[in-house]
Amino acid sequence: MTNDKVREAIALFGFDRSTVVAPLRESTDNSVFAVGDDKDKKILRVSKRLPIEDATFECRVVNYLAEKGVVVPRFLPALSGEFYVIVDGDVAVMFDFIVGHHIPVDKDNFPNSSQAFEAGKGLAQIHNAGDGFQSSLPRHRTVFSELERVAPLRDVFESQFEQILSNKRSRCLNLGKCIKV
Repeated sequence: MTNDKVREAIALFGFDRSTVVAPLRESTDNSVFAVGDDKDKKILRVSKRLPIEDATFECRVVNYLAEKGVVVPRFLPALSGEFYVIVDGDVAVMFDFIVGHHIPVDKDNFPNSSQAFEAGKGLAQIHNAGDGFQSSLPRHRTVFSELERVAPLRDVFESQFEQILSNKRSRCLNLGKCIKV
């Protein structure tokens, strides 16, 4: 993603082109940036593969959850009044930034029971708030389309998962107690 493209996107959301922008993540799907300073930070996501119908669906889900009391990063309107802009054919959206903290989780670090419980509560809140949401929008990216996209990587995922289980079993044996895996 070029700097000019990012500057064009933030300008379409009403930010000065000289606003501080820091890259957060680059993937095959999105480029994600922090926009502004810590007092008024926003998030810009430029989707490389997301069609506007799917972005519209996502915006409607987020708005629905917010109306039900779930704390979600709200989509911010562009100068056009739309929730998105198109820059060089890519859909860009701007979100509020929600302050939180990172809990490192990987094959060697697991959340403690309190953290896992709180995450479960949060997921349950989203699930319960989403009850009743309906949309007639066509979806181009679905669980099934994404599974088809990653199916060729199945061996990689299985190998990584087996490594995680192996590390967990070995840690269990070293601690002298057993947990179900």
